[in-house]
Amino acid sequence: MSIKKEVIKNSRDKKLVGDFYETDSDTVVIMSHGFAENRVKFKLFSDIATDLHKNNLNVFTFDFCGCGESDDENLTISNKIDDLKAVIDFIKSKKLSKIILLGYSLGGLISLKNYSKDIYSIILLAPVTNKIEYSLDKRFSEKQLKELKSYGRITLKSKNDTRKEIVIDKQMIEERNEINQEKLLKNINCPTFIIHGDKDYTIPCIDSENAISLLNKDSDIELVKYADHRFSGREKVVRGKIIDWII
Repeated sequence: MSIKKEVIKNSRDKKLVGDFYETDSDTVVIMSHGFAENRVKFKLFSDIATDLHKNNLNVFTFDFCGCGESDDENLTISNKIDDLKAVIDFIKSKKLSKIILLGYSLGGLISLKNYSKDIYSIILLAPVTNKIEYSLDKRFSEKQLKELKSYGRITLKSKNDTRKEIVIDKQMIEERNEINQEKLLKNINCPTFIIHGDKDYTIPCIDSENAISLLNKDSDIELVKYADHRFSGREKVVRGKIIDWII
């Protein structure tokens, strides 16, 4: 088993940087990180990749454009969907027969948006499946909202990241507010596993509880007791549930 860094071009001729955890399996798990993060920033995300690899599964983790080591670009949901499509096309070129999509938070939405008959199953961790129910001033500062009004973007600064700033495009905020859960999920015809914390105040678990009734009959949901949006202190439970479900 080995881990190899890969660079992929998307349809916009932007570079996507990822890590391909290779085994001799015919199954691959493509992992999509959360909002304004990257493939290594969230330790649980990296630990899941390692767990899957140790269980003899191919894994591909990557940075969306505008995040991590990938090319610069303002974040939009449309661009993220296109990024993941480029990764799926790359994986298909490897002739791996079973493709599993695993998405955390916003990465869950992007995974669902990339469903096709070629996808074997989907795993969602605290996924975005519905529109936002709070106003922007609860999430962003007055300075950021002024930037949005004047320039159509919001800049997030970071001291502990691969890049110093991440830029959210106004389009992304608009797309986030246009999500219709029933429309999003009605054509997902593969087994889907949702894991959500019952103390998640970022994306309410009721969204996932409603989602499961719209999904394939072989789908499952696990509500993790006392877990927040990042499953703080409950990481081992989440890791175990993922491995159990796949096996």
